Amino acid sequence: MNNNNTRSKVSILTWNVLASCYIFPESYNYVKKNMLQWSRRRTLIRQILQGQNSDIVCLQEVDHPEDVKNDLYELGYSNVIFAQRNNGRQDGLIIAYKPTFDIVLRSIIYFDELSKSCFGTIVGEERIKKHNIALIIGLLHRESNNLIIVGNTHLYWNPNSEDVKLYQARQFLFSLETFCKFKYYYRRL
Repeated sequence: MNNNNTRSKVSILTWNVLASCYIFPESYNYVKKNMLQWSRRRTLIRQILQGQNSDIVCLQEVDHPEDVKNDLYELGYSNVIFAQRNNGRQDGLIIAYKPTFDIVLRSIIYFDELSKSCFGTIVGEERIKKHNIALIIGLLHRESNNLIIVGNTHLYWNPNSEDVKLYQARQFLFSLETFCKFKYYYRRL
């Protein structure tokens, strides 16, 4: 960031913390079973977050949001935003940030809503509905007065559905671009 010849560094951490509901022990036979338990993983996740001490944290596959939110608040984050996936999914996304920021804009993108688009009509609405989301926020950095756009998403994982993943990525980038236009207009106000 650069504003009026002052330089400010901002650190961002992004991490898929692996939702407990997606842990199948047979897929992790190389890991001791007690290491897969949430209580153990929570302690390790907290230690890593504390060690990184990033200004902004983006987490995916969070299925114990209250635990993670409490840990982030205790680590000095002033706001923790959780967006849960739709259709009864247990996990979601988190964006947390330190007190050096103020939130000015927030949006959740539900990719399932795109199933009625032209692409959904071509490949089939049900093929598009994977219950993935994106969370985008605009943060005003207090020290530099710069507006930072932060996006967090967890795209559909299946390698047999690369078209769906690509479409979700395209929609995510389109949403980020829309936020950047807001950033331009925000600066002119």
